[in-house]
Amino acid sequence: MNRAIGYARLSQEGKSIPEQIEEIEEYCENRSLDLLDIYNDGEQSSGYTDEREEYQRLLEHLRDDDRDVDHVVVRGLSRLSRDRLHRMQLLIELHREDVDVHAVDRGSRNPVDLSEPWALTREAGQADADDVEKRKEAERGRQEAERRAELGLPNGQPPIGLAYGPDSERWVPGDQFDVALRVLELRDAGYSYREIATRVDVVSKDQVGTILDRRGEYEALVTSKPSSES
Repeated sequence: MNRAIGYARLSQEGKSIPEQIEEIEEYCENRSLDLLDIYNDGEQSSGYTDEREEYQRLLEHLRDDDRDVDHVVVRGLSRLSRDRLHRMQLLIELHREDVDVHAVDRGSRNPVDLSEPWALTREAGQADADDVEKRKEAERGRQEAERRAELGLPNGQPPIGLAYGPDSERWVPGDQFDVALRVLELRDAGYSYREIATRVDVVSKDQVGTILDRRGEYEALVTSKPSSES
């Protein structure tokens, strides 16, 4: 059986979701795998927890006695799990169930074959290295966030319509700044969150709420713009 399913997620940095999906589709096409579906947990999805909706659906699919696939494809094994123990448990489980695991970034070393000599040791070592490096990265990020907070600098992902300035020390108007202003205008006109999301189709109802919660930041940038000369 040459049927496959894929999985994609993004925590903070790395290949975007569309890029991951494109790589999975291209991989399957090049290897004559019939890709049935891609389970996508989207952005801001941590690999240190298995409480991910689409990930759980993926596992249910693979554990079904009547499953219609024997291959799962991801960009990298860290997409399945960042936790070294959980990743190894999953690889062993899928190996026993005769499910081939493919990781695009492994190139010709696909699929993962735990029956090879030293394969378990090698995969465990790689999972451990990935886990340690990611935790170090998270700690560096935490320390940097604390430093920026102490200095009163913006932190994290820019809000919709804003971007980091050249010095990374303040927000500046971004590509969707006009969209954010339109949301504020509609709210001032009395429209509900749902009505705004319908009229401004590039934002969801939750994103409307986020924009409104940060109204002051958007309005400060509007008032700080130099006036045009007549």
